[in-house]
Formats: sequence, C-alpha cells, structure tokens
Amino acid sequence: MSQSTLRIDPKWETHLRPQYMKVAVLLAPSRHHLASRLYSKHLLTASEEEEFNKLSKSKSEEEVAKEILCVLRKQSVGSFEKFCEVVSDVGDPTLDDVVKRLRQDSIERSLPSHSVSYVCEESVSLSSESTSNPWPSIRRNFTFLSERLPMSPFFIGCLYEKELLSEDEFKMLTDDHIVREQKIRFLLVDILPRKPFVMFTSFCEILDCVGQSHIADRLLENPLEVKLVPEVSVRRSEIANLQKEVELLLVQVADLDREKRAAVEVERQRADEAEAKATKAESERKKEEVMRKGEQLTNLAMRLKFLPLDEINDSLSSWTQWNVHMPHDSLEYNGMGEIEGRLVVGGDDGNLHVFTYEHDKWDRFVRKNGDIWNVVCHQGVCLVCVEDEDKDQFVIEQFYLNEDKKWRFLTVLPNELQLEAVSVALHDNSLYVVGGRSKSGERVNTARVCDLHSGHWYKMDDMQTKRRSCSSVIINNTVFVGEGETDEHYCSNIVECADVRDRKWRTIPSTTTYWPTLTSVSNRLVVIGGMTQQMFGSPSNIVELYDERSTKWLPLPLMTHKRWLHAAFSTQNGELITAGGEGGEHSIESLKCD
Repeated sequence: MSQSTLRIDPKWETHLRPQYMKVAVLLAPSRHHLASRLYSKHLLTASEEEEFNKLSKSKSEEEVAKEILCVLRKQSVGSFEKFCEVVSDVGDPTLDDVVKRLRQDSIERSLPSHSVSYVCEESVSLSSESTSNPWPSIRRNFTFLSERLPMSPFFIGCLYEKELLSEDEFKMLTDDHIVREQKIRFLLVDILPRKPFVMFTSFCEILDCVGQSHIADRLLENPLEVKLVPEVSVRRSEIANLQKEVELLLVQVADLDREKRAAVEVERQRADEAEAKATKAESERKKEEVMRKGEQLTNLAMRLKFLPLDEINDSLSSWTQWNVHMPHDSLEYNGMGEIEGRLVVGGDDGNLHVFTYEHDKWDRFVRKNGDIWNVVCHQGVCLVCVEDEDKDQFVIEQFYLNEDKKWRFLTVLPNELQLEAVSVALHDNSLYVVGGRSKSGERVNTARVCDLHSGHWYKMDDMQTKRRSCSSVIINNTVFVGEGETDEHYCSNIVECADVRDRKWRTIPSTTTYWPTLTSVSNRLVVIGGMTQQMFGSPSNIVELYDERSTKWLPLPLMTHKRWLHAAFSTQNGELITAGGEGGEHSIESLKCD
C-alpha cells in the first residue's frame, strides 16, 4: 500500500464505508449547508465547493451527497472527527442520528454473530469424498436472491478479487447498459453454478463482507442437500485491506476523470485561441490583398491618364516605320524583348539576334544545335526555351547580355512538356509554359509553372483548348493565352486566362483575327495582326485592346504592314513594337501609347 494511502484517516473506511449509502441519503437535503461548512473547516477546497454547487443544478441531492463523501474519504487523519462536528453543527435531529451511527464501530456490527465460520453441525467430520455440490441452493433461492442480492461495484469487485468472476464476466456485470435483472440471472444461472463447490464458501464470505449475512444464512440452512460446507474463516485484516484497495481504485478513477475533463477544457481553449489567430491572420491577408489591388488600380489609372477606354484610340498616334530591318531572311520570329537599350529577337534559325540602339547594329549569338521556341527578357537575362538536339530534349537556357555572353543551362522541361512550339511567360520569378505539339504531331493543352529559385515544377489545370505556337502574356497576376494552331491549317481566335493563384482557366471573348500575337501595354491586353480566316486566310493589320469592364475588344490604329507569325512586345515606356512575319517582310514598326 502506498504512503498516500497510509495518511488517509482510517475511520472513513471502518465507520463510513459499511453504511455509505444510508449516510448519503440522510445528508442529501442538507448538501448546500454541508458544502459551505466543510469549506470553512478546510475539508473542501474553494474549487471543490464551487464544483459541488454547480453539480447541485444538474444532479439529484443524493448524487451530490455521494460526490462530497467520495472527496472526503481521501482526507488525512483527524478529518473524520471534523466531519462529525460539522454534521452536528447543522442542528438537524436526523443528522444527529447520523453522527451517532458514524461514531459506532460499524465493521464489528456488520459481521455475523458466529463471526468467523459457517460449519454444518452433522458434517464437520465427513471426508471430502462424501461432499456434494452446494450451488443448487442458489437455484432454489433464486427469487429470494434476485430481490435482495446487492449488485454494487464493490460487491462485483469482491467477486472478481476472489476469482469467482473472469475478466469478461466482470466487464459484463459492470456494464451500465445491461439492466439489473439480466445481470442477476447471468450471475446466478450461468456463472456461479459452474464454479467449483469449494468456492461456495468464498461467496458466503463476500456476502458477510458487504453486510448481507442474512442471505448467507439462508443459503446454508438446508442440511438435507448440503452435507458438508467447508469452514469459512473471515479475517478482518483481509476484509479491511480489500475494502481499502477498492476504495483507492474508486478514488483513482475519480481523479482520472477530473484530470480528463480538465485536459479537454485546456484543449478546447487552445483550439479557440488557434481559431482566433487564424481568423486574424486571414483578415490581415485579405486587407493586404485589397490594398495591393487598390494600388494596382491606381497605377493603372495613372498610366492611362484617366482617359475613358473609348477615348484611348483618339489619343494614340499612328504606327511608325523603322529604318532598321530584321537581320536575316526568315519571316518567322519566336519571341521578342528589350534589355537596357538593346532589342532582342529569337529567330527560327536557332540564333539570338540583338540590336543595339546606340550603335545601330545587329549582333548574332549562335547556338550550336536546336531551334529557339520562345524568348523572355528579364533583368539583363534572356530566358530561352530551346531544343537540345544532342540530347533530344527541350530545355530552358539563360543568356547574359551584360556579362560573358554565354549560354547557360537552367532546367529541363518535365516529361509532359517535352514538346515543340510551346509558349513561355515570366512572372515573379516563375516561368509559365503552355501549349505545344508532341513529336507525334498532336496538339496539347498542358500548362506548367517552374519556380526559378528552387527549380521545382508545379502543375496548373489543363487549358480548355489544345494548341501549338500560341503566345502568352501575364497581366496583373492573370496569364492570358491566345492564338496558335489547334489543328492542321486551322487557326484559333480563342483567348483563355487564369489567375496565377488558383490556376483555373476560363475564356474571354474571341478576337477579330485568327492566330494573332498577344502582348500588353500599360497593363492592358493587346492582340496584333493574325489571319483574316480560320483556314487559308491572308495576314491582317488589325490591332485590338481588351476592355475588362465591358468585356469587349476595342480597335487601335492599324499597322502599316499586314503581319502573321510575327513577334511583338511593349517597352516600359508604353511603346508597342512588332517585327517580321509573313506580309511584314523584314520590317519593324512601333506605336507610342502614352
């Protein structure tokens, strides 16, 4: 037995335990006064008193009194006498009788008159061979036992301790979902009669221990059927130890239950705090997003000088023809950009062509093998989607104009992007690759994103339209994809867009021309040139700007030359530049939009 058990006042076990239920019933009407008086005598803590006051609103008087007695039985030596004093001070005559009953030695009073043994007078000297099974007396007294037999947890625990019950039988008899009548029938009909007859004496001992000696006497009354009942020795120390162990287990169960409820409450509080933090963080995020969008709209309005969209066309000049021509005979160019006073163009000859404004001169930077499918310029670096014919794969390479002017490998396109004629766009250090054509000639609608910091590729939803040789541009966190070839000799005028955050595609109104080139000016989507028909058309010089408010395409000044399969982009100063293409020969022209 532990040291904490030895410090408990033993009178709680010797005086209160045998008449625990009776005392709880008598104390029930005075539970309110009792809890406050016990607190004043330091027998209850403030939290325990508050807990009992709360229980009185949801539980019966008798249940609250039982809870109080359960807590008191853990008190130290001397607490029992303090409890008796508190009960006497209430001034209730009924409670005075309770005090008198408590101060008697109830263990002595609960033992039978013959104290220690049951022996049948005529059979003491008989040998074990002449004995018969005593358990039939239980079946003959079934009605008597079913009405009077206690089925308390203490009684069932004693049966289990004396090995009259197996672990499964103990769990069944302590199951609150099974009614008392079923438990008694199971005990008297199915369990006890199958036990060895020598255990009958243990059963009688337990009845004595729980104050039911009259039931034990009734079972031993018939000498005709029971020729020999072995001597039963009731040892006070064993009974007291068994009672203390059972009560200690009950106290431990109550402590564990309180600890569990406290842990659940702490967990609930933590969950509430976490939810509050998450709500606050979401609110801050939405606030920042609204402020960012407001700043973007303000910048856009300033760039457009607050002109209505239907007046923008009137403020624009006409296209200006450059005196410079493209450097080689090819009419098709795949991507165009500007880096610090130099115009960069990717040609279908597999080379990078750079025009320096200051020197009025073209330079060519040769790649050894493979075609260039797209060019993107950013912070002094050209990102180029190329075909590596030696390794038979498509890769992304870098070309630094401001340093050693050498090609550097960046990353390999994933297996699903090992395609020709893809389109590439750059936004916030993320590279977007869409569309293309497989080596078998099939058009695809795949879309992937590469984080240039980590080199990882991420998947977007597939586009609604399969296409190759399309063009793409990103405006205000939205990627637009248009034009291209959807089937053999079949041009497309379908434009799709997706937010770079949710990556879900949707369509906007189709363009007037087919297979135009997409770019942007002052954060507005612009399409340039294209074909007049879906199949076997001729190049066009139409230029259109998309109005998101009215979801309509508005006309801009016509180009000087009709163009198809040309390159186009806009400078930071808001100037549209287009070059090459069928119909445009080798010319370059521009349109100032400020």
